[in-house]
Amino acid sequence: MDTNIILIALAITIIGSYLFDLIGKRLKIPSVVLLIGTGILLGELARYVGFTIPYTDTFLSTFGTVGLILIVLEGSLDLNLTPDKLPLIGKTLLAAVLFMAFTITGISWLLVYFFEVNTNTAIINAIPVSIISSAVAIPAAAGLMKKDKEFVIYESSFSDIIGIVLFNYFTVHSEVSLGTSFLELRNLLLIVLVAVALALIVGIFIDKVSHHVKFVPILAFLLLAYGFGKYYHLSPLLLILLFGLILNNFLLLMRGPLVDLVSVTRLKTDLTQFKQIVAEAVFFARTFFFILFGYVADIYQMANTETIVIGTVIFIIIVIVRLLGLLLVDRQSVAPLVFFAPRGLITILLFISIPVQVKMDIMNEGLLLIVIFLSLLLLIWGSGTARSSGEG
Repeated sequence: MDTNIILIALAITIIGSYLFDLIGKRLKIPSVVLLIGTGILLGELARYVGFTIPYTDTFLSTFGTVGLILIVLEGSLDLNLTPDKLPLIGKTLLAAVLFMAFTITGISWLLVYFFEVNTNTAIINAIPVSIISSAVAIPAAAGLMKKDKEFVIYESSFSDIIGIVLFNYFTVHSEVSLGTSFLELRNLLLIVLVAVALALIVGIFIDKVSHHVKFVPILAFLLLAYGFGKYYHLSPLLLILLFGLILNNFLLLMRGPLVDLVSVTRLKTDLTQFKQIVAEAVFFARTFFFILFGYVADIYQMANTETIVIGTVIFIIIVIVRLLGLLLVDRQSVAPLVFFAPRGLITILLFISIPVQVKMDIMNEGLLLIVIFLSLLLLIWGSGTARSSGEG
């Protein structure tokens, strides 16, 4: 293919995604809907004319992983750790754990009861649709009140991390045991220590290095750390979250001999630039991921009656669990928080990572699209309700 055509296509895609973002914010429609829809239209057009993009699965997985890393990093870089935030962190962590556990339980029971699969297979297939997508939730929460926005940021980030930890655990270990649980706990403690050390090193690097290029190497180093963590079946996304939190709250590390280690003023200025670069990178990765997913998705699976029924029941389970959970955890903010449980990037990424030997036929791309679109419709409705309440 002509290089100029590829460049034009890439440019049009990026400009179109930017316009979708502007339109989505004005209409309170998540841009992911427009991106996936565009991908579906392009896929149908390509199949009609006999055109194919090579290595789409590889590109999809790569953009999804990079996007997820950057999104969690972006969210964590916006969070300030102060004593008054500890109750919020505890509450959102509890919410993420409870919602995840009961949602997975409900969906797993559904799959075991109607499709007669073993519990481990049901859990692995249930986890992707049980996770809130921070890639969608965090941008959509921009118009909420501060306390609700922070709840969404923390909860969705925790949901991503817990979901990935569980997914890795059940795909690596064929059965749950005390030994494997202690192994995972040891790995989590190791991740915390590495995150603190990494944030300290990067903080000093940002402050001391005067070279005009210093943020791209940091992103590359984070991708390297994630890759090694993934290879050794650790929880690298937790490393990314903790790294961002510590870097954005670097003053917490400045104790004793570390007090004079960096210039706080210069570090804050550089961090502002780093956050901007991360935001730009998130936009790029998210754009191509969702368009590629729409391009490869088999939308005709959505027309299957069984797929529609099971997808709808799964969505109902998600909403009921979230409603009951919020009544227990944060009764005052049931609305609008009950609406902010979108499925998206992380759901798709884990779905395409399900091992072939345990992948269920019913958990196909059509069902995934049904659950994602229903959750996004709920989010759109909730965003409109929140805006109306704010204006009132």
